[in-house]
Amino acid sequence: MTSRLWSFSLTKRIFRDDRLASRGYATLFAISSILTVCVELLLRSRVEPARMSFWMRLPIAFVGVFGTLGLLFLFIGMWWYWARLDVSGRWWKRFWFVVLLVGFWNGSIVYFLFVYLPQVVRRREASAH
Repeated sequence: MTSRLWSFSLTKRIFRDDRLASRGYATLFAISSILTVCVELLLRSRVEPARMSFWMRLPIAFVGVFGTLGLLFLFIGMWWYWARLDVSGRWWKRFWFVVLLVGFWNGSIVYFLFVYLPQVVRRREASAH
C-alpha cells in the first residue's frame, strides 16, 4: 500500500521520457518560462489590484494562476529532465544541480535555456538524420 502511495504515478505519466524531450513539451516549457518571468515581475511590482477595475485585474489574475501552474510545471520538469535525460558530464551535472537547487524557478529558466533546449534540439536533429 505504501509503495503505491509513493509511486508518483501522475508525475510519471506527465513527465514520460519520450514526451519530455519532444517539441511539444519544449514549447510548453518556453511558455512556462515566459509566464514565470511575468509572475516574477508581477510579484516585484507595486501594483494594487484592489484599486483596479475588473477588466484590468483579469489579465493579472490570468498571469497569477497560469504563471504559478507554469512555474511548477517548469520547475518539476527541469528537475525530471536533469535526473533522467541530461547527458552532460559529471561536473556539469553537479553545477546544474546547484543552479536548480538554489535558483528555484529562476534556475529552472536558466537550465531550460542553456541545457534543456540545446539538448532537445540536438536530439531532434540526430533523430531526423
